[in-house]
Amino acid sequence: MAVKRWTAVQGDKSRSRSIAERFNIPPFAAHLLLTRSITDDEAIESMLNPAQYPLGDPMELPDMDKAVTRIRRAIEDNELVAVYGDYDVDGVTATSLLYTCFEGLGMRVMYMLPSRDEDGYGLSFRVIDKMNEHGVSLIVTVDNGVTAVDEIAYAASLGIDTVVTDHHRPTDRLPQAVALVDPHLSEKELCPLAGVGVAFKLACALEGDTAQAVGKYADLVALGSVADVVPLKGENRALVTLGIAEMRKGNRTGLRLLMLNAGIERTAVDAAGIAFSLAPRINSAGRMGKPDKTVRLMISDDIDQCRSIAEELESDNINRGSAYRKILEETWNTIRERPELLCDRVVVVCGEGWNHGVVGIAAARLCETLGKPCIILASEGDIARGSGRCFGDFSLHAALTSCAELFVAYGGHRSAAGMTLHTRDIEQLRIRLNEYAAQYDLEHGGMPVQELPYDCELPLRTVTLSLVDDIACLEPFGADNPRPTVLLRNVKVTGIRPLGRGAHHRFTLSDGAVFKEVVCFGMNRNSLPCGVGDMVDCLVEPGINEYNGELQLSLKVKDMRLSGIDAEAIIEGGRLFERMMRGEELTEAQVQALLCDRAMCATVYRYITAKDFSGQYEMLYERLKGGGLSYAQMLTALHVLASLDFIELEEDSSCCRIYAKQQAEKTSLEDSPIMKRLRSC
Repeated sequence: MAVKRWTAVQGDKSRSRSIAERFNIPPFAAHLLLTRSITDDEAIESMLNPAQYPLGDPMELPDMDKAVTRIRRAIEDNELVAVYGDYDVDGVTATSLLYTCFEGLGMRVMYMLPSRDEDGYGLSFRVIDKMNEHGVSLIVTVDNGVTAVDEIAYAASLGIDTVVTDHHRPTDRLPQAVALVDPHLSEKELCPLAGVGVAFKLACALEGDTAQAVGKYADLVALGSVADVVPLKGENRALVTLGIAEMRKGNRTGLRLLMLNAGIERTAVDAAGIAFSLAPRINSAGRMGKPDKTVRLMISDDIDQCRSIAEELESDNINRGSAYRKILEETWNTIRERPELLCDRVVVVCGEGWNHGVVGIAAARLCETLGKPCIILASEGDIARGSGRCFGDFSLHAALTSCAELFVAYGGHRSAAGMTLHTRDIEQLRIRLNEYAAQYDLEHGGMPVQELPYDCELPLRTVTLSLVDDIACLEPFGADNPRPTVLLRNVKVTGIRPLGRGAHHRFTLSDGAVFKEVVCFGMNRNSLPCGVGDMVDCLVEPGINEYNGELQLSLKVKDMRLSGIDAEAIIEGGRLFERMMRGEELTEAQVQALLCDRAMCATVYRYITAKDFSGQYEMLYERLKGGGLSYAQMLTALHVLASLDFIELEEDSSCCRIYAKQQAEKTSLEDSPIMKRLRSC
């Protein structure tokens, strides 16, 4: 797993004391406001009292008057209207919201969601033909449509009008719709709403009573907004706060049963429960190709129907998890067969028959693991469809645009994108993307490094339930207001035990005075960053668990490493080694930083023969300290020994495994292809 850069978010202590006194909040909460750049009184008030934040006039959104006029005419003329959404949580909740609103206004209304397999994202000609067959005369899009120029023109040619409600950024060409309700088209700076937020504004404009609309729809707005990771500030924060309050009442049958199946206590549901439990279950239906039932779950009052759908979503989520694990496992099988992929600046992997609805979350996991942009493609015959993820200032969309001629279709934004191309062009895609990344590397002094910000460093003994109570005034947490992260430094691991059949682990940490437990999710036995007795540093998110009516401190580990590790040296050493493995030009100083002598190789070999190693490279490096090796030299030594068959070196999604092998005869290190390459530089 790639080493991440930990960065402290700075705050002014004297200023935080002043804010704490002025607003009568705990000093730690005041510090967090500053680390989130929330400093003026109005912004602080809206953070502390989000439910009281005034909701804006829906008529401020562009073309809202045109949308309302056309929809009211459809009601009066008894037209059949189709609400057309998307298969993700934002699209599902927005579709459910407007369908409920339109039906309540007496409209003849139907809803449709795209098939991920047949339609992809957004409006398609196939869907428009189906609507035309039903006799639809008006389409109202939610969470899509602002880029559907040709599709909306086609609908118009069939006599079908379109009202677009969307929150995505438009292109230079705008569709000729009756109305384009999108905050990005406003001359004023509006709240960056989710698609469901824009749909809510339309419902408020049609019904004329925002307060009543909050009671009817805010739960859907909260669900879609948190899932779509919109900034939880201002109006978004107000809507999510109000929506969570509605969710806790349990008035929406389907949502209540979904929470029950997910093991969420209805009265305690929060933004984290939405993001990590409810949203994946709703998304699983779209990923597994059956999104329509999620709308039925949200709009139905039939408890038997809702119970059945909630159970189906539970099954879909399990199947989604199985498909995801299968893709990751086979991805690493491919990487083991082609280890050169690990040294690419942009990793591109393709598998036949993979569920292309799941490749996006697999790409996200691979990106986090490797610390570099990753694309995973699923091929079916001559066509491959896939998804990519990246981070930092590297734009995946710009990288794809640099080789746009290779694609049948592509789209997305800086950190996530999707693409369709001919299978024959996959290797060319890999080459072209890495050429683009090499130029980026040259111009920016390196590819981006994954960063983990933390709010402060605290002694272990001070991280208590009381501390968590102190930050409760800043909930709900989410985008632009993340749950606080605390650095625990130089604590001793006194115990490790597995959870969830070994997929997760619980660590007991001690500072010599107190003992506390922390949980590492997604960390199996082979990927443990330490052992019992080690001193570690870790980043944790403090929270609360309720068990048998008792409140318990919960410390979720975001990252953990052995104390004393020089993260920057490891990051730069790893990049230098990859540069060498790609065969790129090296300076004399870089060659010397990579070259390892016989004594260095012997140090590594003796350690492996004494005890086979399983873990992360930086952990091995820390164990070898005192052997006189740099991190880059250790990597060189390992691969020299592996190339000469002294050791067996395996890498997978979470760790490396190294085994010593029996040597029948002596071999010169200079026979290694790596040493020959370095000597020739």
